[in-house]
Amino acid sequence: MNRLYNERYKSFDQYVSDQEIGFTKWDLTEGESLNRELIDHNHIFFILNGSVKISCNEFHDRIFKAGEMVFIPKSASFTGETLEASLIINHSFENPLNICDKAMMESLAPLSDTIAYRFQPLAIRPPLDHFLELFVSYLDDGVRCSHLFQAKQSEIFVLFRLYYTRLENATFFYPLIGKSVDFKSFVMANYLKVESVEEFARLGGYNVSTFRKKFKAHFNESAYQWILKQKSKHIKYKISIENVAFKDIMDEYGFATPAHFNEYCKTHFGMTPSQLRESLK
Repeated sequence: MNRLYNERYKSFDQYVSDQEIGFTKWDLTEGESLNRELIDHNHIFFILNGSVKISCNEFHDRIFKAGEMVFIPKSASFTGETLEASLIINHSFENPLNICDKAMMESLAPLSDTIAYRFQPLAIRPPLDHFLELFVSYLDDGVRCSHLFQAKQSEIFVLFRLYYTRLENATFFYPLIGKSVDFKSFVMANYLKVESVEEFARLGGYNVSTFRKKFKAHFNESAYQWILKQKSKHIKYKISIENVAFKDIMDEYGFATPAHFNEYCKTHFGMTPSQLRESLK
């Protein structure tokens, strides 16, 4: 560690980054959990060593290994664990920071209609690998400077623009891209918190008619139908976890009776909760 730097840095507490936003290094042992309250932010896991198993929304037990990165969107249902000792850099962020980064994400929106999203990794290739090696040194020295982290987030998105194709970026960041990154980010951050489209519109400061039109323009379907589909993904994910009791799922998602829950699962998944859990093993 650079002791001179660390001594001086500690006197500037106002520059210490929010622990939930920025970059953290995870040096993990085999079998260690990755479940760390991720839903409030977007995350990129850069896997430098080892391998991990991740389930995210409707995608279960996907294996990611050293030299790969994976994007976890905000509000995702997520679990993960290491399959061997692993070194991971976790970059957490709310939105792309500057106009160029937002413009890139918005320019990719037309590609979303041509992509079948599969929650796939993207290779860490030069010069991104060199960037990450340097960042490991910063984190090992205890650097928590928010200004540096903001600059490095912008640099990462420059590297994505320069060294990855538009199709690669669109496939990797699929849950984030849209005609308006800010509007999509608002939707992804809040759709699990609202009980109705009317409440959703008020939360965003829209009248209901404007919100419905804006939503349809961005997601190509009504807000009501889209929210139902997203919640069904979360419910299916929870059913897939064997140690989560059906009663807990019912309470979380507002099912008044087991019969109501059974009927919902038959309608949306073609089988009862018990049958669905068995089929997902």
